[in-house]
Order: sequence, then structure tokens, then C-alpha cells
Amino acid sequence: MKKLQNILLVVIIGLTLISCGKTTLDKTYEGPYFNISHPGSWKAEEGQSLTTISGDGVGIMIESVPNEQIKANDIAEIKTYSDQLLKELGGSEDFNLSTEEKEINGLKGVWLSAKSKKEEKGGFMFITAVDKAVLMVGVGAEVEGQEKLDLAKMAIESFKITKPDYFTKKEPVKKDTETTPKTEETKFGQPFVAGKITITPLESWTPKYEELIGRITFTNPSNRTFSIVILDRQGMKKGDYAKSLKEGLKQSANLKVKESAEKIGEIEYDRIDFLAMDDRIVVTDLVGEKNNIMIVVMIQDGFSDDIKKMLGTIKTN
Repeated sequence: MKKLQNILLVVIIGLTLISCGKTTLDKTYEGPYFNISHPGSWKAEEGQSLTTISGDGVGIMIESVPNEQIKANDIAEIKTYSDQLLKELGGSEDFNLSTEEKEINGLKGVWLSAKSKKEEKGGFMFITAVDKAVLMVGVGAEVEGQEKLDLAKMAIESFKITKPDYFTKKEPVKKDTETTPKTEETKFGQPFVAGKITITPLESWTPKYEELIGRITFTNPSNRTFSIVILDRQGMKKGDYAKSLKEGLKQSANLKVKESAEKIGEIEYDRIDFLAMDDRIVVTDLVGEKNNIMIVVMIQDGFSDDIKKMLGTIKTN
């Protein structure tokens, strides 16, 4: 719920031209519950809930969002997600946005498209579901050139579910570890510049910046992860964006919501905790703004002190 992206359907096997060379989907990435084809030169990085596959100016994301109530191919709930995302992006003056129902390799879902009004660039996202999780597969809306867009489309259309029961068989996380995550004390590393912000991660955390979508993903050796999305939206206030996040996830996942305000470093955040029916915190979102830059932090592994320390170092460039 914080990315300009989109999708389409159909299974296409073949090749496409990109730049001056011929690029084919000659490699298959085997994920924990899916596989997807991509050019052999692209690199894949897997996190707890987000996998990115990137190369040649294209970055494909495969993201899962827990949802205890949703069922596979539940098109009504999937449309709730896509409608909320379209609502968030609906004020864009630079892109034409559209959605349509599609089916890819047996997966029913919604294809969300963004096409630039001025340049030959755009992106797509396919939103679908398996039991207990919403899945989003897409590229940011900054992919330039029809050939790259065609290649990204082919890759997304190759997406297949290999373990449909993956999210139903996972062991539940104990309540105490979810509400009070372990803090990993360590020293700060080097400042990390990502577009319009600079953040200094702790030494045990590794940041990765995806410029196409304005996202920084942080991981550590314990496979904990959180992400920051940087948005240049001068016409939108943080309260409006926080409201969109709150309503979208609450409606789609049947979660309770706890709201508060929190200042971390130089930035005042609207904090939204999404709680399960047993009051476990499932997701924490922070929405802040500084110098016309909106900063959205998404945490699924618990809002621990080490994450707060890193957020306290954020400076706008």
C-alpha cells in the first residue's frame, strides 16, 4: 500500500528485445511458495515477506501480507485491496491508472496498471491471494521503454504458486516474542544515502535501496526485516496517507487498529498498530513527513528498540 505499480495477465512463453540484445526468461527463481521466471542476468534477494528480482533497470517485487480470513482466489477481498491502492494513487497527475480482473496460471486477481501521461514508462502489479495471505507481484511505475515493460510483464505472467498451503502450515509466533521482540544491541555502521534521505543502520543490519520504487529494505542475520518507502508527494498530507493505510489493511485483514503519535529523531510520525483479535501486534506502520518528503515505515517483526534507534538517524537530503 505504498508503491506506484501495476499488472496484467496471460501466460506468454517466448522472448523480447531489450536495448540492443535479445533477453529471454531463461532462469526460474524457486521461492518458498512460488516460482517465477526471469533473465539469467537478474539477481534475486529474499526477505521474510518480500522478494525482489532485479536487473536491466527493472525491479520485480513479490510481497505477502498476512490475512487470516482470506481464501485463495477470493476476488471480492482482492478487489478491496486493489480499490484501496487505486484510491491512494488516484490523485496522480503524472500517470493514468486502471484495474481489471485477470487470471494468471490459475490465480484469480486484479491487474493494476500505471502509465505515464508524458513519457514511455509505467508499471504493473498483480494482486491475488492464497489461503491466509494476500500476494502482490509487480514493478514500480518508473520502468522506461516498451521493451522493458514487455519483459517485466512476461516475468510477472510466469508467476506460479508451488505451495498453496504455505501460509496455513506456518507455526504461529509466540505472543511474547511478537509483542516484545528481542533488541539486538550493536554499534552504528556507515550512513546510507537513499534518494532524498540518509539513514545510519546498525552494524548488524544490511540496507538495500530499490530506486525504482523508492524502498529501502533492512535485514539482519536473524532474518528480521523492515522497510521504508520514500514518497515525494507534495500534495498529500501524512494524515491522509495514514488514513488510507489504516482503512485498507483493516478492511482487508479484519484487524483491530491502535493509533498514536510518536516523534523519532527529527520526524513526527502517525503510528498505526494493527492487532489480531487476541491483541497481538501483527503490523506496525509509521507515516511521517519532512521537507515535503513522506516517509512510510512498515514493520512486521515487532517495533524493537534497535529499529527505533535507526529511524532516529534519518535526515532529509
